[in-house]
Amino acid sequence: MALSIYDVLKKPHVTEDAMRLASDGVFTFVVSESADKNVIAKAVEKIFNVEVESVRIARKPAKRKVFRGQRGLQNKLKKALVRLKKGQTIEGWS
Repeated sequence: MALSIYDVLKKPHVTEDAMRLASDGVFTFVVSESADKNVIAKAVEKIFNVEVESVRIARKPAKRKVFRGQRGLQNKLKKALVRLKKGQTIEGWS
């Protein structure tokens, strides 16, 4: 099953570090587990009407935790750090 461009990007990943990177032209998104760099780059270009220079992928594996005596897993996460071409930005990024 092919992903649509709106299924690739789940949400922006907004943290203090992500905001610092955004001032340098690198924007961080939580992405679908099955998305690769090319698909992510095309989705960002079409949705935000910008040109992507590079994409880096970071994965956070699920961690085992015990909470109130119950064993479980924290959610795993795949995020993409997207560098835009110089002089471009995503409006309304917060």
